[in-house]
Amino acid sequence: MKKNFVLRATAIVMAAALVFAGCSKKGSGDGADSGSGSVKSVNSASKENPATDFRYDLNATGDGVIIEAHIGKTGGKVIIPANIEGFPVVEIGIGAFEEPKEGDYSNRVTEVLIPESVTKLGGKNSVVNYTGEVFKNCIKLKSVNIPSGVTIIEPGTFENCTSLTSITIPESVIEIGYSAFEGCTELTDVKLPTHSIEYSTYYGLDQTFFRCSKLSLAVRKAITDTGYKGIF
Repeated sequence: MKKNFVLRATAIVMAAALVFAGCSKKGSGDGADSGSGSVKSVNSASKENPATDFRYDLNATGDGVIIEAHIGKTGGKVIIPANIEGFPVVEIGIGAFEEPKEGDYSNRVTEVLIPESVTKLGGKNSVVNYTGEVFKNCIKLKSVNIPSGVTIIEPGTFENCTSLTSITIPESVIEIGYSAFEGCTELTDVKLPTHSIEYSTYYGLDQTFFRCSKLSLAVRKAITDTGYKGIF
């Protein structure tokens, strides 16, 4: 009888332990759910903008998408999708994000994330026949990346982006068009390729970094060492 009592007592203790462990696991799960919910909200904040925020078309070779215009009604941070309708986004067309100098400043774009699939900034689109000025007059733009496959920064790409403070020009870039950074009055940090760059001119004037008055002497020398002959 004493043996049965001991067995029963042991069974009760084991059952209690199982119940306690189950409660602990449930509590831990609740905490994990809460944590993952927090992560999810962060991730959702970093989701790509929907395709409906852009006017787009197939590029000239028909194997990729060219973004012709950002038509989203809200500004702030814009994340360009890497794929649209099953095609990779490979080009950002001329004036795709260009904004008027004057007007409502509340919906201005402040940050743009460009997918690594993009190899052209300022490619021709179906409306106009020249290149460049992708972010012209984006006066609130503070941050933008240039993908590592881009080889040419077209004329006027970042012209008058007066809030842009830093830019990294990848090793892939071999040519920068005139006025590409003209009027970037807050630009102080420019990371450059280790090789020389071809700078295009406008009526013989090399003004890629014209009116970038906040660039330090060291940065100006680094830019000049890549082949720039214009003024700041």
